[in-house]
Amino acid sequence: MQPIHSAFELYNHYKSFHTPRIRYDIHKDLHRTDTNNVDLRDPESEASKALYNVLNAYSHLDREVGYVQSMNFITAWILKFTRSKHRRPDGTYYLKYDEHQTFWILVHIMRRLEWREIFKPGMQRLMRHLKILEELLSTTYIDLFNHVLRETDDTNLFPVFGSFILSVFISDLQSKYPKILIHIFDAFLIDGEEVIFTLLLKILDTQ
Repeated sequence: MQPIHSAFELYNHYKSFHTPRIRYDIHKDLHRTDTNNVDLRDPESEASKALYNVLNAYSHLDREVGYVQSMNFITAWILKFTRSKHRRPDGTYYLKYDEHQTFWILVHIMRRLEWREIFKPGMQRLMRHLKILEELLSTTYIDLFNHVLRETDDTNLFPVFGSFILSVFISDLQSKYPKILIHIFDAFLIDGEEVIFTLLLKILDTQ
């Protein structure tokens, strides 16, 4: 292994790794990450390649977590705000995605904000959060809790709240309410999971 002298070189180092299972898991999620983003519909587009590269690099940096569904939503959302428009010699424009910056923002989320704990094998932290929500619903929001039971035939709240938590609301809001999502994600980058559960409680209060 060659000496690594910068954060950029470290990203390129992990991006160069290839594991068949990780490659398969990431590729099967690329096209369904943001169905309104035309660039992500083409697996050979610059957007799809950038998304794959960042997810692949993080998966090899953090081998305990690897790649887990919903990491793709977070990463694609970051890429959307680190891209820039460039002009070709013929006068047309193209979008360039900043993989390096996106990667380190993802690392910040997963490590500094401890979001990797949500994705770790067994998802014990996520399950604890869902258990707290279940207790809250069953004691404070009884009508809503009974409605959930009728809809799911189970007290498992993962189908109801799992995507909200794992994807930081991105998978549910990116298409219809992108402006609201921008504010949520900005607050999340500063305060972490507190933002997610404060918002969930506010949603419950409106039901």
